[in-house]
Amino acid sequence: MRDGMLVIDAQEHIADLNGAAQELLGVKSKVIGCEAAQVLPAHPGLLELIHKPAPAQDEIWLDDAHCYRIHISPLATRRGFGLGKLILFYDMSEEKEAQKQLQDHQRTVAMLQERELLARELHDGIGQALAAANLQVKSASELLARGETASVESCLLRLAEVTQEGKESVREYLLGVKTRFSAEQNLVSALRQYLKQYSQNCGIRTELLAPPELEERRLNFAVEAQLQPIIQEALTNVRKHAGASSARVIFAPYDRQVRVTIEDDGHGFDPGGTSEKQGFGLRSMRGRAEAVGGRLEVNSAPGKGTRVIVWMPWQKEGP
Repeated sequence: MRDGMLVIDAQEHIADLNGAAQELLGVKSKVIGCEAAQVLPAHPGLLELIHKPAPAQDEIWLDDAHCYRIHISPLATRRGFGLGKLILFYDMSEEKEAQKQLQDHQRTVAMLQERELLARELHDGIGQALAAANLQVKSASELLARGETASVESCLLRLAEVTQEGKESVREYLLGVKTRFSAEQNLVSALRQYLKQYSQNCGIRTELLAPPELEERRLNFAVEAQLQPIIQEALTNVRKHAGASSARVIFAPYDRQVRVTIEDDGHGFDPGGTSEKQGFGLRSMRGRAEAVGGRLEVNSAPGKGTRVIVWMPWQKEGP
């Protein structure tokens, strides 16, 4: 029998165990009749399960390389008199290793996608700002050479605006990286931290609405890796273009999807007539959503504020 089997009596003494259980627990058949607590001190997680009222089920790592699904069933007579418990050990080590490799692969793919998107954003965002700054410097130089000093001032003012915008873009990107979620911190917690800093830096009141379910159940790593920059880009657009005093990020979980709404009370815009910079930001967000099987829509009108709605799957879809 490949799976381990352990039988304990009503007083939690070991009544029987097979060879597989002996090997995985590191004990001998001579332990029959001994108290489980004395025989298994190296496995406190297993002892905790044994103490629970049967039936019980959990996953336990018995060492660094071996994970087992533990299933505990009660043993009783036909009259219901308790005799003890049957404990079965199902080896999940290969399954766990495959899951780990899949997660590592997903993280690698997400990292490569992030690098590609970042390169495009730097080129089309900060790269354009630097190009505009260079153009203003050249224009100012030519105007000075012609003695048109009055026109130089407008070039310098425009140069100051462009460099300030570039500075804000870099600061927002670094803030996003600093507050990025991790294996220990989920997306909702990371966003709370980000919104607090965003509100202080931009003077825009922010609110995060998320049900308790999202504190316990995490989205797929690759999905979270794309969703956080989408939310941050939407909030960047609020700061740059909306003229808003407040913004909200609202999570609504469904069976197979999560809907995230980023809304503001700004002056809104005509989605069909967006500027080149706004259009790039929306394309970038839409591309991130579609990369993991999601979709994005924008609802806005002049004087009506803006709502960016993102539908994301719990698990990454597609290759």
